[in-house]
Amino acid sequence: MSIRCPVCDKGGLQSTSLECPQCNADLEAFQLLDTLQEASPAGDSDIVSTEPDRMYKEASVPNIQNVSGNIELRVQTLVYLMVFVVITSSLIAVGMNYIVMKFTNIMPQSPNLIEPLVLEKLQKITHTQSDIGRVVTSLKKRFDEQSANISKKLLTYVPHKDYVRLNKRLVLLEQRSKKTPINIVTKTATANQATNVNNTDLTKKSAIAHAHTATVNPEFIQVYRFTKTDTLWDIAKKYYGKGHLYPALLALNPGLGVLLHPGQQIRLPINQEAAKLIFPKIVVTQNKRKLLRYPVVAGDTWKLISKRLYGNSKAAAKLKRLNGGNPKITEKYVLIPF
Repeated sequence: MSIRCPVCDKGGLQSTSLECPQCNADLEAFQLLDTLQEASPAGDSDIVSTEPDRMYKEASVPNIQNVSGNIELRVQTLVYLMVFVVITSSLIAVGMNYIVMKFTNIMPQSPNLIEPLVLEKLQKITHTQSDIGRVVTSLKKRFDEQSANISKKLLTYVPHKDYVRLNKRLVLLEQRSKKTPINIVTKTATANQATNVNNTDLTKKSAIAHAHTATVNPEFIQVYRFTKTDTLWDIAKKYYGKGHLYPALLALNPGLGVLLHPGQQIRLPINQEAAKLIFPKIVVTQNKRKLLRYPVVAGDTWKLISKRLYGNSKAAAKLKRLNGGNPKITEKYVLIPF
């Protein structure tokens, strides 16, 4: 079964892929999110299915109206501009006619006395005015047809797609397929519990493999745009009632740090239940200490991760020691302090 990357929209990916080869997005986290509807209680499923529909309608309809309004405004502006050109051309023609008659002392009743060259110029201006009128009519008809087609597309919902087409920047919700649940087994964690191994290296490997925990996922994911005063803690507290659930945001947004830029968009779990299901996948315990499994993106170094998380590169050495002292990042996730 092939899937599409929800971050870069790359298609043809295998359902067993753990990350996108193009943008290194954590496909595993998004695939785990697809099973929330399957495992939720009957009462919750109704809420999950109806609430996103309501949110979708509320978010999409105003934006559709805005787009239609903008198209109509542009068409009107273009028509006014064309009319202005026609009127200006007419005034120029009248002015030229007046100037020719004034300097040649020829009355309007005697057009046959006008020099042939001037008469030819006036005829060309008349033909140009007619051509402009036809162009304005043709353009207005074409824009009306395009406006009708765009409005039809905006009002047509395409099921089981990553986005409603043409609404990537307008609709705040994206549709996720819920056909096939994902079966995941915690092999490393089960083996460690059975053998009661306390070796530090095995503990680190178990922490890195902790994401393979069976969970369920929502059908919808919100898209949030940062404001100037936002922090990850504040966003988690606002949407889920608890600021300490902010690691769920890191799990859904590879490459996200604490330095947020106004206008930047991120993905959010649809509700508190979804955030709580993601939280144990990214928060692990090692030597009685809570750590976060931070997703790595292409080109990451210890200094880049340190700058992204702390605003400077001073913590690079500490992060490297925490992850075994390897100077190069070879894992898909690194451990960082919680």
